[in-house]
Amino acid sequence: MIFRQRQFILLILLLVVAIPRISFAASNDNDSSVHTLWPAYDYRSSAAVDYSSLHLAGPLLKYESKGDETDYALRPLLYRSRAVERQASLTEILFPLLQVKRSENRRFFSVFGFADFESHPDSDGGDVDFSIYPLAFYRKAKNRPTSLAIFPFGGKVYDRLGRDELTYALWPLYISTTKKHTHVKNYLWPFFATIRGDSPEERGHKIWPLYGTAKYPGVYRKFFLLWPFWFSYDERMNSDDPVTKRYFFPFYLYRESPNKSQRSVLWPFFSYLDDRVKMYTEWNYPWPFWQKARGEFKHGWKFLPFLSDMTTNGNRTRWFLWPLFKYENQDYETVARNRFRILFFLYRDLKESYIEEEKERYRRVLCWPLFGFEREKGVSHFYALSVLKPIMPDSEGIERSWSPLWRVYQRKWDTQGNRVTSVLWNLYWSEFRKDASMGELFPLFSWRKDKQEKSWSILKGLFGYEDDGTQRRLKVFFMPIPLGASADDTMKQAD
Repeated sequence: MIFRQRQFILLILLLVVAIPRISFAASNDNDSSVHTLWPAYDYRSSAAVDYSSLHLAGPLLKYESKGDETDYALRPLLYRSRAVERQASLTEILFPLLQVKRSENRRFFSVFGFADFESHPDSDGGDVDFSIYPLAFYRKAKNRPTSLAIFPFGGKVYDRLGRDELTYALWPLYISTTKKHTHVKNYLWPFFATIRGDSPEERGHKIWPLYGTAKYPGVYRKFFLLWPFWFSYDERMNSDDPVTKRYFFPFYLYRESPNKSQRSVLWPFFSYLDDRVKMYTEWNYPWPFWQKARGEFKHGWKFLPFLSDMTTNGNRTRWFLWPLFKYENQDYETVARNRFRILFFLYRDLKESYIEEEKERYRRVLCWPLFGFEREKGVSHFYALSVLKPIMPDSEGIERSWSPLWRVYQRKWDTQGNRVTSVLWNLYWSEFRKDASMGELFPLFSWRKDKQEKSWSILKGLFGYEDDGTQRRLKVFFMPIPLGASADDTMKQAD
């Protein structure tokens, strides 16, 4: 059995070496070449751009090099990219399970988003940020105390969870938080707490859910009874926009300030908002089925699930038969973005245009799981199938490690007439440029044509014809038979 395996491997290697290479002379006289044995082997190179690529077993194994940049892939298990001059590298293992990024001044490591490590070795003191959510957290940063916490045993962290400082021991037995000048100590969280401020006048306590109170004369006053049913808050009393809140949840909610008025009955169904800063009013009766807004910042109406047309801060969103059809129009400083979706990710159509030039910047159409289309900088790309791209359209990791596995058909073209087509990972492939073309239907037929040469072959060179501009040759059983000078060369001699 071992002997037969060795014979098979040797046979494959001999075939790879024996199969003729297709040379491709481009218009700039720099040679490109293709060497294939589908689906085991596909090698391509171009001296003009210092590029080469090697694919083994279709899309499963990949090596690609361009200048100082190299890419390796064993899909979907491993992907690695490296750029020597930028001192940057990227490694992904079964994306999104594991990702490692390195650059000149940054190191990043992530395990499925739950464990992250980031460091900046060139920064003063070498900033480090490490977390295993929610079990462990460590941060070392310039001009900040070091944060360290091991859940549930204890620790102290800074600038997390909306707090300047958070300390706990044997969670939930003891938790202490600081926000600005207010210190809250929780015992057997969330049941018991005391509130103290830097000022001796700031005091409070709570016995949750029965009762809680806190006050800082001239700044705020808070009180709740039988949480979450009754709240009485007076906040920002020392500012130009003091806020009064009275909640008898969920029957009636009241919020009043010089800048904004809010009322809600049977929250969240019936509500009213008057924002005097952004200059708009909004009614919900009942939310989310019927909504109306009027004003500069926000205007429009909703009658879900049938129709919705709402514009917020210049961005217009429309629903038809929610959640079937959704339109979005967003204007940024220089770019206008229009999006259309059917059933969230079943069909997506995104178009970005430059506002001043009225010129398309980017276009993307995705139809799950059938096809995808993208156009950017004059280059268009159509592919089928499209399994994960419509669900996570902006994920570069999905594009690198997963999408090539099921793209049974691809076609790229540009505005200069160049185009490339691939079917079943190059079982059939073709390239057409301005003055040249080449392609193959493995193993039946292949061809090459440019200004200087033209050739075709059947069964990988078993029969074929070559004309290199000086000599013509016929191939029979891989043996070249001279046919004399080429027609072009004969005409040159006659001249």
